[in-house]
Amino acid sequence: MEQQFHITGPLDIDHRIVSAPYLRVVEQRTAGSTRLTQWDFRVTQPNIERMSTTTAHSLEHCLGVFVREATQSVLNIGPMGCLTGFYITTVDVDGYDPMADVLEQALTTTTSIESVPLANDRQCGWAQDHSAEAAIRIASDLLASRAEWHQVKARQAPDDE
Repeated sequence: MEQQFHITGPLDIDHRIVSAPYLRVVEQRTAGSTRLTQWDFRVTQPNIERMSTTTAHSLEHCLGVFVREATQSVLNIGPMGCLTGFYITTVDVDGYDPMADVLEQALTTTTSIESVPLANDRQCGWAQDHSAEAAIRIASDLLASRAEWHQVKARQAPDDE
């Protein structure tokens, strides 16, 4: 029998009814006057499709470099273990639009790369696992659906609850 865990709050999202790609706030916390935000940038449809490790790794490098070129507000960008997206941690980002604009800018830059940034054995722990073509392809797909990133849920939940 599958062990059941119960989570409440922003981490409790039904992966069966979301519609990738999307960008959403997972959680916000304030420490003094600093606002930390955890974002869910979902790239592929959960439980239907995932990125290859090469694609996720290459896009992680591109986002890690190009997002940081656009803003100093990003602390971390890391792939989800399920390889369907990325978690992004920011400091004092004022809402969805500024974050989406930064991602759009980084993805646009990604579409014109000739090689994956930092894909060498000095700056990467698995330097041979990169593909500029895969990063360009997924960045182009994400940009094509940019207008829909704000829409997280699109389907009805199954009747199994």
